[in-house]
Amino acid sequence: MREKLGIRNGQRLRVRAKIERYGTGFRESTYLLTDVSDARSGEVLSDHLWMSIGKYAWGFRPGDTVEFDALVSPYEKGYERREKSIDFQLINPTNGAIVVQGPIPRAL
Repeated sequence: MREKLGIRNGQRLRVRAKIERYGTGFRESTYLLTDVSDARSGEVLSDHLWMSIGKYAWGFRPGDTVEFDALVSPYEKGYERREKSIDFQLINPTNGAIVVQGPIPRAL
């Protein structure tokens, strides 16, 4: 559970995070973000979360530290046969920017 995100439910935040790696969601490509924090206060909001790759993330690569604005929203976590719970996510990201560029991958 992301309690610190839950406290900010419905708020739009400026978020800073490191892009750890690419992934695939149910219907879309995603990023695994780590060290997710409030860009203004520096408070850690989550150790990790997954987000869809969209227009806000143009040019983002694994290894980059990025900032973007996003809305905190609840969602139902779990599967049909397992116990479900409410968790929190970041949605509607905009104004993405690379704060620290990660290493540039070498060509093979």
